[in-house]
Amino acid sequence: MVQEGKKENYGKWNIPSGRPEPGEDIMHCALREAKEETGYQIELTGLTGIYSFTSETKSPLVRFNFTGNIVGGNNNFDRNEILDVKWFSLDQIDQLKENELWNAHSVRQIVEDLKRGISYSNDILKSC
Repeated sequence: MVQEGKKENYGKWNIPSGRPEPGEDIMHCALREAKEETGYQIELTGLTGIYSFTSETKSPLVRFNFTGNIVGGNNNFDRNEILDVKWFSLDQIDQLKENELWNAHSVRQIVEDLKRGISYSNDILKSC
């Protein structure tokens, strides 16, 4: 999890995330954002799901949540955007209060799907 440093969600814990750059596919976006926000290079191992929600700033958002493994890098991140990077178990995330999470509803939905073992092959996105 990353602790956000941006004004609108300052101090709240979030799953590493971001928006695609022009022409960037969603899987490359996930790899880039994970590296930028945590310092780690990852390989994507699966897709938990695609989640549609309204952010705390009332913007409609779609979140693609991937699972992955670390394959390189180290805990090195831009401290202007991210305050901290920390590993949490799913149970530890459950124990966080609503006001400690960025868009708690979407994070809790993802955690429940992870606990249920939901995972789709990344190939599902390649066929779109």
